[in-house]
Amino acid sequence: VGSEMCIIDSPGGERRQQRQRHERPDGLYTMKEASAEGAAVVEGPPEFSEHERYLFDLHGVMQVEDALTAEQCDRLNAALDAEIAARQEAGLAFQTKRHGAEHEDTLSARSQLASCMEAMGDAEGAMREKEAVLAAMTRTLGPTHSSTLVARQNLATSFSKAGNLERAARDQQVVVEGFTATLGPRHANTLMPQASLAYTRLQMGDAAGAVALLEVAAPGLEAAGDYRAAGVRANLEKARRAAARISRRSSGRSGARRSAATRTRARWWRTRRGTS
Repeated sequence: VGSEMCIIDSPGGERRQQRQRHERPDGLYTMKEASAEGAAVVEGPPEFSEHERYLFDLHGVMQVEDALTAEQCDRLNAALDAEIAARQEAGLAFQTKRHGAEHEDTLSARSQLASCMEAMGDAEGAMREKEAVLAAMTRTLGPTHSSTLVARQNLATSFSKAGNLERAARDQQVVVEGFTATLGPRHANTLMPQASLAYTRLQMGDAAGAVALLEVAAPGLEAAGDYRAAGVRANLEKARRAAARISRRSSGRSGARRSAATRTRARWWRTRRGTS
């Protein structure tokens, strides 16, 4: 939920960012807040243009500027996060009871709970959960199982967010090698982790290495019609610009060293001529 605007959505949808439910398109705004206190109502006469009414009738969605204050958004986000976390915990308890603690479905539910914890700001707790999930999946499914590789990729993302780029790059390399062995080098599930590894290397200062990886990933995803290809292509252009800047700086330093060496030799020859 954002502080600048709300998106009015149809009932029954999942949580989305910047959303408010619109109960009466020709009357009042009504926002039902999922909290223990009940419903909080924000009211005001809507002023829809004919074009806006047409779009609302067509899509059932309307953007409303400045519908919520920052405080209301914070309260609503906190309430939604708590509700989502409670549902994730209940789902994990159900899967554990039904299948056991190390069944794939149980571990998947545990991974989802870890992601929820991370989104709510508990980065350390989420990291511990993700490490435990990866260890259990490696033990029960094997290191190259697709679920195990996804769990490792999720853990690598957490390491990257925490600033541990070297550990993130190591895990991402393992993921790329695992998917390459099982799916082949051109599969989208191989190319996307490869793009993530490239971005990590770019953050570490290895622009040339990032370009080499992205020059494979971007065309491969574009050929597959993958919706993420545009973002990977943008990262490729960013890496190329970074590599060009590094090359120019390196050339400048080399030129400066050559100039300094030339001046030194010239002084030496002038000294020789003066003493001979």
